[in-house]
Amino acid sequence: MEILVCARRVPDTSENEIELNAAGNDIERDELVYSVNEADNYAVEEALQIRDRVGGNVTVVTVDGEDGEEILRRQLAMGANQSVLISDDAFNCSDGKGVAAILKAFVDKGHYDLILTGVQADDGAAQVGGMLAAMLDYPFASLVNSIAVEDGKLRVSREIEGGNREINEIDLPCVLSIQTGINEPRYVGMRGIRQVASVLIPNLAILTGWGPDFDLVCKSLTSSFCEVWKVASQDLAYPNAEVVRQALVRVLPPDNIVLVPHDHFGIDLSPGLSIKLNSAFVSDVLAIEGVEGNLLKLVRQELGGQVSTHVQCDISSGAVINVRPGAFKAQPTAVASGVVLDRSSGVGTLATRRRYLETIVAEAGDVDITRHSLLVSIGRGIQEKDNIVLAEELAEILGAAVSCSRPVVDAKWMAKSRQVGSSGKTVKPKVYMACGISGAFQHLAGIKGSPFLIAINKNPKAPIFQVADVGIVDDLLEFLPELTNKAREFRGVAAK
Repeated sequence: MEILVCARRVPDTSENEIELNAAGNDIERDELVYSVNEADNYAVEEALQIRDRVGGNVTVVTVDGEDGEEILRRQLAMGANQSVLISDDAFNCSDGKGVAAILKAFVDKGHYDLILTGVQADDGAAQVGGMLAAMLDYPFASLVNSIAVEDGKLRVSREIEGGNREINEIDLPCVLSIQTGINEPRYVGMRGIRQVASVLIPNLAILTGWGPDFDLVCKSLTSSFCEVWKVASQDLAYPNAEVVRQALVRVLPPDNIVLVPHDHFGIDLSPGLSIKLNSAFVSDVLAIEGVEGNLLKLVRQELGGQVSTHVQCDISSGAVINVRPGAFKAQPTAVASGVVLDRSSGVGTLATRRRYLETIVAEAGDVDITRHSLLVSIGRGIQEKDNIVLAEELAEILGAAVSCSRPVVDAKWMAKSRQVGSSGKTVKPKVYMACGISGAFQHLAGIKGSPFLIAINKNPKAPIFQVADVGIVDDLLEFLPELTNKAREFRGVAAK
């Protein structure tokens, strides 16, 4: 099997303190330390493991300047058969669509059975995997956390909300974006940290689906939208992005702005949809600042939430915008009653080379963190597995449970059942202690009910402090033992 892995170089946020430049239009890059994008590292490892099982070759490609040779050498050291640097001054500042177009031209000159990308770049670039697949007209799956080769096809598992997994069969050739934690990369030393003033309110909702309750769901939205377009087909009974994308391309009017949730389905759907519609694409938007002519002004976060990036999106040919769940509060609308319009006849026959097989529900762990009113949650700041005992000792004194963020699970330090976040458990404690957790939105998405949030982090600019009720800037490994001792002393006094 010929496997191509698309990798890129990103600022290593574990080695850098991110600062804006003097002009305020970019981060200061002169002294930054770079490393391979973390999710791409997992993609390379997965390619090597597939090659070792079924045979073939692994090629790693990057679009970069001369400095890109550094990460390619490291991928060769991991075991890649060959590497390719695509470099040209004309490629500088290319966005996700531009990079995907460059990669397509490269792929067209070769023959690859499987193309892997990381699920997302640490510096927040648009999602190249989905765009590249659409340009090549290959089937695509995102957030892949398991791959098996079976009779010339792939059986892939996708990570979806709640820690659940969606199983699909997908034809070759195809493009997959790889989720972190799918494996344990053999080269681990350079892994980096991954990572409303004016609200644009759509006046049209499009629902795709099938089933006895579908009409009721469409009707329920008429109080919020002037028009609700119903697209019904038995092929749309399960939300397979490959099928839904075909349907939307056939019914959407040109040059419109399409808003999609930035969840497991939106990540799967939107990059390729923007290519098929020949529209701009911006992912993970958390604010809309307004419109100036043909420019839509958006805000998104990068580098683990340490930088808010203000983006101007050209909407002259329409746009697909993935909106971060929870970023906008629902507002009452003035629409008394909208109307449901059936657009199903415009869809025609829908075919796909990726087929839904089943959803595997996450196994329950030894501790159900969703039932605890107090959680001591640990992140990268715990540094190593042996230090988890510091959190466990504090939790024991407080009568709490220990939970964690995704990087701790990826490192195999704690079970998946302890993970809080969009790809883990959703919790509603009364008190949440975030210990060494940066505060990326994927983690915060798993915290509901507005608990009293205590953040402990040695980085004073960590995004977690923006939502914390109490923030403590200190070295976690020094602070936790002190806090445990004080809690133990207080408990002893209270018992007398």
